[in-house]
Amino acid sequence: MNRVFKMLVVSLMSMIVLAACGGAKPTEAPAVAPTDQPAVQASAGERVFAIDSTQTEARYEVKESFFGEAFARIQKKDGDIIAIGRTKGVSGSFAFKMDGSSVQLGDSNFRVDVKALTSDDNRRDEQIRKRYLESNTFPIAEFVATEIQDFPDGFTEGQPVTFKLVGDLTIHGVTNPATFDVTATLNGDTLTGTATTLVFAKDFGFDAPNVANILKVEDGFTIVIDFVAKEK
Repeated sequence: MNRVFKMLVVSLMSMIVLAACGGAKPTEAPAVAPTDQPAVQASAGERVFAIDSTQTEARYEVKESFFGEAFARIQKKDGDIIAIGRTKGVSGSFAFKMDGSSVQLGDSNFRVDVKALTSDDNRRDEQIRKRYLESNTFPIAEFVATEIQDFPDGFTEGQPVTFKLVGDLTIHGVTNPATFDVTATLNGDTLTGTATTLVFAKDFGFDAPNVANILKVEDGFTIVIDFVAKEK
């Protein structure tokens, strides 16, 4: 199997949620902080792609379960919902070298401004920033790609390909190995696609909210990156 092409993604982020969420108005997204991402320097034969933050979104998805006292306390009906927080504060570059039918991964680093994550509930967002993810203190999540796995034997430009992108993910100041499932399409100077991974709050040094008789949030949350990258 050729070890071909490379791809993006992400960095992330994270989350989970609160101890008070309900029908509040969405929080206005904080200004995206500069991420000071160092430029990737291309070596001979490499192609370097930079994330287009205007067309790229990172988000978390996590299940919240509400219990008997929830409605009286925070106006939430019993049952499960999927909480989603989003940000366009994504930056980074990645590089790969094509040599015939094979592609080698070059320096690739991606960052997400998790402090800028917003959902449909401002109380959830504030709890994430101050208490759980502590993104006021740890505002940047970073993914450093190191390897591509399961890339298909054949690659045709303009057609989507699926593969795994392996690397190191840093969230909440803690770094762990991570693998993103990626579907990507290369068209000329533009790379588009989606990368997803499942991570666990406890692995990154923070707890999922669990408020007795009101709310429980799953420890595992999904990180999704819908990306567009342009060749430099």
